[in-house]
Amino acid sequence: MANARVISVFSTKGGVGKTLIATNLAAILRLLLNSKTALIPLESSKDDSATMLGSTLVHRVTEPVTPSSLPSVIERLRATHAFLIIDAGSLFSE
Repeated sequence: MANARVISVFSTKGGVGKTLIATNLAAILRLLLNSKTALIPLESSKDDSATMLGSTLVHRVTEPVTPSSLPSVIERLRATHAFLIIDAGSLFSE
């Protein structure tokens, strides 16, 4: 599964539902397409996605993911998942 699709949900404004969209997208891909899906939250201080996912069988990355560690996390998960959903939050920098 080295060709996993990577989808990022991002907005510069807070409180617009990025986590809700990312979590629901991950769940629907897992449940309807029966595809191994991982959710990568970049704002790990919030645990909203864990509560929303419940028992959907979506793999949620629980380790802290930083901009410098993101490429290695993606590369590791690409080997075993069909979809990687990044809940990118509202922090933006180059």
